[in-house]
Amino acid sequence: MTIEGKESTGYKAVLWAFVIPVFILVLILILATSVWKWGEVEAAIASILALAPYYLILYLLRHKMANSFKFTIKNFN
Repeated sequence: MTIEGKESTGYKAVLWAFVIPVFILVLILILATSVWKWGEVEAAIASILALAPYYLILYLLRHKMANSFKFTIKNFN
């Protein structure tokens, strides 16, 4: 069995699943430690908690986003 899709769809999926969350994590970590002068533990907790709204928005937009992600499953038989 293989999963097929457009290359641009794969890039878009990687962007939403990995690139944006890592960017949010790093941004909040830098802001918390450098600008707000928080400790490392507080900064780490804040950066993880900052992802909650992101994933909530993704969840609320899941039906709209499902229309832009098209994959097909092919059987080897």
